[in-house]
Amino acid sequence: MAEMNIPKLGKVNKKVTIGVGVIAASYVGYRYYQARNGSGADTTAVDETTGDFGTGGTVPDVLGSVSPTNSYGIPDNSTPASTTDYGFTGTTNAQWSQYVSTLLSQSDKWSYTDIVTALGAYLAGSPLTSLQKQIVQSALSLGGNPPVGTHVVVSGGDTAMTIAPSGVTAKPINGTSISASWNPVAGAAGYHLYIAGSNVIRGESTSSSGIIGGLDPGKSYSIQVAAHTGSGQTGPKSTAVSAKTANVALRAPTGLSAGTVTTTALQLKWGAVPGADHYEVARNGRNVGATHNTFLQQTGLKPGTRYTFNVWTIGQGAKSAKSQTLSVTTKKK
Repeated sequence: MAEMNIPKLGKVNKKVTIGVGVIAASYVGYRYYQARNGSGADTTAVDETTGDFGTGGTVPDVLGSVSPTNSYGIPDNSTPASTTDYGFTGTTNAQWSQYVSTLLSQSDKWSYTDIVTALGAYLAGSPLTSLQKQIVQSALSLGGNPPVGTHVVVSGGDTAMTIAPSGVTAKPINGTSISASWNPVAGAAGYHLYIAGSNVIRGESTSSSGIIGGLDPGKSYSIQVAAHTGSGQTGPKSTAVSAKTANVALRAPTGLSAGTVTTTALQLKWGAVPGADHYEVARNGRNVGATHNTFLQQTGLKPGTRYTFNVWTIGQGAKSAKSQTLSVTTKKK
């Protein structure tokens, strides 16, 4: 039997070697046939005629890649949204304001307070500062016009206020409040109310009338008004006008009496007074409490001791005369 001497294998039968070679050649030929004609073709092979690479076939899916239909970010089995699906779709000016302020506040250019102040002034038709105009113009470009009404960007918010309100009048409302009215000032975003001689603002208004409260009954006050711009620039004060708060005559409580009396406690009672805000109670001439009710519990008293009580009515900035004096002696131990 013929043999072949193969390095590292030694002598091998020739027929066996030839058979293995035929089988290997057949397998290689089969795989070549598949590669040329089947779905597993090597798409990167070079075309022998043109020298070009193949088309590359279908690229495997990659996480986050854009699909061939360019429907990136759209759920499966859906179609791309039209441009009408974007932008403001609300029906009220409040919704419009919320929509554009949310978008604008994503930028660090303006504070949220500046944004909502500018939008509020724009919707109210007030003069806008240059900063507010920038904000409003950006809001209009993002959300379009407000859906309700016709609104115009009014300039002048940066203009210094040089005119004082004229035609100021004042009259009392009650014992603690005075109302004032005046002629409006062009370009004013609002008005400050003052007691003459003080720069402390005692009232605010966005119209041509306002109220100053917290005054004393039966007292005369001089009132002044000044206009201010949307940016907070305040103009000169008006001529002072005087008004006197109403005199308040509160009736003193009546029917003061004591409920159950013990060795250390008792309850005071009295009748309600019209116009009362609350009542103050004194024991032996010293204030011991206040209440909105018509009774007050007294505790911590000494046994077998005599006490005197008085009550006052408080309301509308006034205080009544004291009630009748009630004398009570606690029980002995």
